[in-house]
Amino acid sequence: MTATVVGALGARHQACVDARGALQPLDASWSLAWSIGADDRWRDPADDPTVRQHLVDAAPVVRTALRVPGGDAVAHVYGVGGPDEALVVEVANESPAPFVVALTVRGAHEVAVEDATVLVDGRASVRTARPALRWAVATGSTADVVRSGGASRGPFPPVADRAGGLEATFLHPLAHRARLSCVVRLTSRDAPDLAV
Repeated sequence: MTATVVGALGARHQACVDARGALQPLDASWSLAWSIGADDRWRDPADDPTVRQHLVDAAPVVRTALRVPGGDAVAHVYGVGGPDEALVVEVANESPAPFVVALTVRGAHEVAVEDATVLVDGRASVRTARPALRWAVATGSTADVVRSGGASRGPFPPVADRAGGLEATFLHPLAHRARLSCVVRLTSRDAPDLAV
């Protein structure tokens, strides 16, 4: 499977975006993937035949599109400069109907949540503008819980797995023609809160 390295110019920390839109920081054990809950069913870019991907204007901006009823869910991933050496993952609803964006952290040893920031392995790693509406966590896969409508509401309890097999999924409703942006911090040092 091909992958594209993304990150700010001159940054010491980078990540790979695979051919299906999943993000793997190069110096971390965990990854971040996305999927879409549309009116008819859940769609996962990892196994959906409608996925298309290319670089935007030959820049290190990866565009991954996934067919949904009436249009596409489109994810862009690109690096941003500054001391946090972060990436932006932006999912746009280019369809006439609302859907749910599921952001999934895989391969974590520890996951916790503070407001709209997901802490992975003890570090503030993924931040969205608002907290997720629902969430699911498991050692292994959360797909069955999420797809059956069994995701939880309320506070997210910190969880740990010594073997690093945690998967945590965070659900964000997204209106017609709206965008969900999240910042993924790549640095390992402690840093101020991430802005979205």
